[in-house]
Amino acid sequence: MLKDGPAAQAPPGDGSVAPARRMAVWSLGLIAAIVILLQAYLVYESYRSNLAEHEQLTATLANVVTEQTQRSLQSVLLVLEATDSEMGFAKLNINHQSSRLRLRSVPEVRGIYLVGADGRVRDSTLSGADLGFDVSQHDYVRQLSAQGHANVAIGAPILRRSLSAPEAPAHAFVPFALRLANDNGLLVAAVNVSFFDLQFRPLLDSNAAGVVITRFDGTVLADATRSWAPGTIVKTGNPIFEDYLPGIESRTFAGPPILGKSAQVVSFRVTRDFPVVVSVAIDRKSIWGAWIAATLPTFFATPVAIGLVLVALAQLAYQLRVVARQEHSLRISRDAAEAANRAKSQFLAVMSHEIRTPMNAVLGLAGSLMEERLTADQHASVKAIHEAGDALLVILNDILDYTRFEWGRFELESAAFDPKALVEQCVAIIGGRAAAKNVALEMMADEEMPLVMGDQGRLKQVILNVLSNAIKFTVAGKVCISLHHSRPENGEVHLEWTVRDTGIGIPEDRIGSLFGEFVQVDASINRRFGGSGLGLAICKRILNRMGGTIGVSSKLGRGTTVSFSVTLPEANAGAAQQKAEDSSEALAAQIRRLGRPLRLLVVDDNATNHVVAANMLRGFAVEVSRANDGTEAVALAAETAFDVILMDMRMPQMDGIAATRAIRSGDGPNAGTRIIAFTANAFPEDAAQCREAGMEDLVAKPVRKPLLLAALVRALEGRREAGLSKPAELKAAAAPPLAEADFDVSVYAMLAQEIGPEAMAESMEIFVSEMDARLQRMLTLDPEADREAVTREAHTVKGDARSFGFIRLSGLAAALEKEAKAGAPVAYGTSVEGLIQAWEAGKPLVPADPAQVAA
Repeated sequence: MLKDGPAAQAPPGDGSVAPARRMAVWSLGLIAAIVILLQAYLVYESYRSNLAEHEQLTATLANVVTEQTQRSLQSVLLVLEATDSEMGFAKLNINHQSSRLRLRSVPEVRGIYLVGADGRVRDSTLSGADLGFDVSQHDYVRQLSAQGHANVAIGAPILRRSLSAPEAPAHAFVPFALRLANDNGLLVAAVNVSFFDLQFRPLLDSNAAGVVITRFDGTVLADATRSWAPGTIVKTGNPIFEDYLPGIESRTFAGPPILGKSAQVVSFRVTRDFPVVVSVAIDRKSIWGAWIAATLPTFFATPVAIGLVLVALAQLAYQLRVVARQEHSLRISRDAAEAANRAKSQFLAVMSHEIRTPMNAVLGLAGSLMEERLTADQHASVKAIHEAGDALLVILNDILDYTRFEWGRFELESAAFDPKALVEQCVAIIGGRAAAKNVALEMMADEEMPLVMGDQGRLKQVILNVLSNAIKFTVAGKVCISLHHSRPENGEVHLEWTVRDTGIGIPEDRIGSLFGEFVQVDASINRRFGGSGLGLAICKRILNRMGGTIGVSSKLGRGTTVSFSVTLPEANAGAAQQKAEDSSEALAAQIRRLGRPLRLLVVDDNATNHVVAANMLRGFAVEVSRANDGTEAVALAAETAFDVILMDMRMPQMDGIAATRAIRSGDGPNAGTRIIAFTANAFPEDAAQCREAGMEDLVAKPVRKPLLLAALVRALEGRREAGLSKPAELKAAAAPPLAEADFDVSVYAMLAQEIGPEAMAESMEIFVSEMDARLQRMLTLDPEADREAVTREAHTVKGDARSFGFIRLSGLAAALEKEAKAGAPVAYGTSVEGLIQAWEAGKPLVPADPAQVAA
């Protein structure tokens, strides 16, 4: 750039270095100025963005809190209307017992009092001292006494525990008044101010947000920040009342200081059905302080970091030139190695494919020969050929999987499946091999197992490989596979399998090499047991692709334990529906083959289960008959021929086991009919009991539609369920502790989607009625004299509650059932009270409209 000037001709020295340094200084100064200006702009934009986020946060919180307040006030109104309707026309007094039961589920309401036309209290659940108390001057009385169409009024807070009690602001309540149906007075609910304080206080803790509930005249009903006492008038200077109401019913704005509160970001909304304003506010000082704390370190750190980066760039440029030369040399070596590896993998794949074709022919012909009449020596020789061919085919499949990994062509599928059923399939497949070696094969699994999304085929490959190894290396003793699950709080399911054997074991110094390709512990293993040494390597690669892990622990001569785990998404209602559709097509095809409707008998002492089963089969050509216990089932089975019978295990009079034996032992039309156990007890010992009684299948409660349809398909096809016929010994693990949720809406939603919103509403009505009656009946039982009835009732509560999503109630009932089986329950009354509390806590959480969650 300076080659034409005199300075360009000068030799390098002081005269040429000084301008270069000045240029560098100016350049650095310019860069610093740009960085500072850019940083200032970013700081400004950061604050604006932070303020906008808090405005959006207050608006969102206002929407949520308003809806909660609306629901609470609506609950109070429903309580008053229900109390009014049961008082009769005279409206003389309140049914105290009924009111106390009703108010258990409405914590907002402290009590109810009745005001006569003369303005005096006729009756009160708050305090007997309130009777005769004159409330004619209370504003809600004046509002409803005036001519008008309003039937509801919300009064100013009363700073007392009851009307006649001394003043106690900490126990203030808000009177919520309803004009009686005969216009002969008022029914007033005392709404706890502390309820709203406690309900909305967490917002202040988690978001520094305060909630204030006021009337249209600016009277404070509740303030979660406790800055304004109940009854304080905050209308003056408040933009909500001076600028917006009544024309504008929701807005977010920057509010000025009001009555001791500093400037805030405020968002307010008016409830839909009541003259109540809900406002959420965040102090601007807290917004500023939080932003400063988060931004200042970045503001100062950025210029320093930029300076350090500039200093490091020169050194980095030099290092990059050195690295580039090294990379070029390494790239040449890598390409040569990859080309050789590709040639090897391609050779293995081609040879494997070429060998598979004649090998399938050998296996097919050997299988045909084994069915011919051969001498003992000939049969032994053909069997040896077949077994050797099977072993070679396993090796070929391992090599093909290995080459797929090498080429990067190994793909995973994703479909809904039942992990527990998958293990049962694998146990059934491998059980014959274990029985042939006289090795016991045991299975343990959690009683409740959700459906998950994943590649069922590849997991089956891993399970079979590990089980095959365990049986292969176990000369005597047993092999046990267990499956447990847990639920991280992200909509996923963590599955963990453990396979333990009593085999030859592995030296500790060789465990680390087990997952290498073409590796076995030593050469004698290959000579004695065979194998390619690829199985565990492929298992590890499959699990790695799924994000899982696998590990081995062993002691020489004492057996080996292999543990592997994956975390998979839980199958949503849509995936379960797809599985149901597959089963639906199979069931419809089986019914078409009958040429008439399927005749089904459902035996259960619970009307809710009858309704749910019938609704799950709605849309199919099925004629459903019902029996309420085993005695009725035996009588019906003696008169009418059925295609399938669904049989509950625990029923009064005659249980399902006894009824099945009676049907099987007679010569009636159903002596050979397929009978499916329909029970909440799905332990292997229960399955064995069902099998011994003559049942062919088992469907566990809470029943899911895909599983019920699949069981019916198996029954019509004449197949037995693996869980009732596999030769391996089954043992059940104790069920894990259930999540202590009063109500799980996902369980409710899945059932609603399977049977439809209208059927769900019908089933829910029957379920609520039966559960209320059942819990009251349990209160009358004697834990010693009626222990069998206690066990049966607790069993029914456990299954029904889980079917509809009442998780905590189901868990408490399961614990009571277990205790009753062992002996007379200790503290039986307390246990039943716990069931009632869990039931009452869960009922308000049930969606009002099943269609909203079934969509």
